[in-house]
Amino acid sequence: MKNIEVTYTTRVWENGKCEEGEAAFILPMTDELAECYLTGVGMNRGAVNLVETALEAVEVMRGRIYIRSSIKDYREAKG
Repeated sequence: MKNIEVTYTTRVWENGKCEEGEAAFILPMTDELAECYLTGVGMNRGAVNLVETALEAVEVMRGRIYIRSSIKDYREAKG
């Protein structure tokens, strides 16, 4: 298993204002799937959609909104 850090945009409502910002989340994946995300080889919209669905759930639990199609980066999480 590898841990992949995904960086993306979120939105939050505070004091009647909508604020956008960058967020990150670490997703554990099989080595083979992680390599697809890290290299872009074998990636398709279905694979990206799975990650976006996971990020939507994570951000709801954080009290924020995940912005679809806002993924900026995939990298192997260190540590």
